[in-house]
Amino acid sequence: MAETITTSTGRRYPFLDGGPQGGAVRVSIDDGGGRYLRHLAETFPREFTRALKSAGWALRKDLQGDIYKGGPGEARWSPLSGPHAGRVFDDTKGMPRIPRTHPMGQLVRAIGYKYDAGREQVRVGWLSHSAAKRGAELQRGFKTRVTKKMRRFFWAIGVPLAKGTTMVETPGRDLFDTVMRHRERAIQAYIENKVHDSVRKSGRFAWAA
Repeated sequence: MAETITTSTGRRYPFLDGGPQGGAVRVSIDDGGGRYLRHLAETFPREFTRALKSAGWALRKDLQGDIYKGGPGEARWSPLSGPHAGRVFDDTKGMPRIPRTHPMGQLVRAIGYKYDAGREQVRVGWLSHSAAKRGAELQRGFKTRVTKKMRRFFWAIGVPLAKGTTMVETPGRDLFDTVMRHRERAIQAYIENKVHDSVRKSGRFAWAA
């Protein structure tokens, strides 16, 4: 049975991560945190669980923001072509956006996170099969062979292809792996600070590393 996420309103979504489904990120107690994170998890389990879930939420927001900004951290992506940036292709399919929205907005909204109590980890991935497929293509990149029908289509929308163009290449835009490389330490500090804040408010204290 496929994994699912149930929202606070009771709506259920599939949850997909890893492998050919477009990748995902995992935040675990064993991810570089060492002795101190293990201590926090064992000494303050409720606070640690809340902190881990909060880290999943925060990482999801970071990923969404990186897509809107055009790439994570300093690893900026190649800019979208004019027709894609202007959603010309969507408009020709009968899906005009007024006012114009971000061309990857649907993909952004399809990022979710799932807490796994048994493994003491939270994962961030996709909320639909179509988003997982598109996410895989986004990160891997792909080539599209130009057919006569496609050439006529591009001409009809005002973006004629050069006569010698036989292939349209879409470069890969890495997301998940790059985000984790840039933010691994920040995520660990985020969890520690969340636990510290919860413990401080409760009047208890955390053992110092």
